[in-house]
Amino acid sequence: MNSKVGMITFFCLMMISSSFSKIQVLSFAALDKHKLHDQEALNEKLGHAPQFAVDHSVQVNPFATHDWVKEGDDLVWRINVHADRAVSLNFAFTRFRMSENSQVSIYSSDLSERIRPFTARDNNVHNELWTPVLYHESAIIELRVPSQEFDQVEFELGQVNQG
Repeated sequence: MNSKVGMITFFCLMMISSSFSKIQVLSFAALDKHKLHDQEALNEKLGHAPQFAVDHSVQVNPFATHDWVKEGDDLVWRINVHADRAVSLNFAFTRFRMSENSQVSIYSSDLSERIRPFTARDNNVHNELWTPVLYHESAIIELRVPSQEFDQVEFELGQVNQG
């Protein structure tokens, strides 16, 4: 790799990681795998479906905070969701309505993995969104909204699933 490109990439990653240090962190303790295994064995005997993750009910509404950052013409809100020693994370947004030009991005905190952006095309009659799994213990959820569309967006994280 060209050393100039490498330095630019390194500089960009440093800028991104330093901005992550300033955002809110939502943390969950490591799961007790032995206890979960015992419960799964009992559930199997009872004929219940296996559980792929432990759900955590939360109520995170960026519109109730002042943690927005102005980036160009956009307002941006980020949160770092961390679950110690998790194999995976996925998210349920219990309020989800994007304006025409807003989007939600979800990516690992080390930038090694990302889920596709969610936009107005993902709006539905239930005003909810359940994401695919991200195979990482820490994820950044980023909501980006053009300033002029701020009042057209509904967004609330209602559940974190820790695998």
